[in-house]
Amino acid sequence: MIRLDFAAKNSASRMFVELDCAACSRECKTAGKIKGGMLMAVPFISRKRLNPQKLEAEGKFYPAPAYIAEVGVNQLAEEISQSTTLTPTEVIGVIRGLLLTVPKYMLLGYKVRLDSFGIFKLGLKNKASCKGYEKASLVTANDIEGIKVMYTPDAMLKAKLEKPEYVKLDAKYITDEEENTSNGD
Repeated sequence: MIRLDFAAKNSASRMFVELDCAACSRECKTAGKIKGGMLMAVPFISRKRLNPQKLEAEGKFYPAPAYIAEVGVNQLAEEISQSTTLTPTEVIGVIRGLLLTVPKYMLLGYKVRLDSFGIFKLGLKNKASCKGYEKASLVTANDIEGIKVMYTPDAMLKAKLEKPEYVKLDAKYITDEEENTSNGD
């Protein structure tokens, strides 16, 4: 039995997950995937989904990612500072600088490449009423509903995420609140 302690830094919320390696039917041992107190496998849960084309039909279960918690800028800065010559405050300054600079260049029509991480660019959301035109001259800004941020991961990042191990968690460990939080800190 392995007990994992998930806690966000500077947060009172804690969660404990116990994994029973003896009950695991896989050849690998979950214990071998824990490095530095961190589970090195992608956690997932079973989630029931409805077929949008057959709403009256009973839903079916599919694997879905289990988001254990959220990592914020402060925690990232702490970890990055341990492997660089920067202090956590300096790392936060760099991240905030990126958050100011990247959108500026995207709005100017640039694709922004962060080497080994990926490319960020803008896409346009067309209004539902826009059905396309026979002539390019008929397209106007009035056909645009808004913008969306598009991200293409770098090949190096994709390679680091390739062929992970998976570990199934009981859904009771993941709360809707944890899945729906999306602030930056």
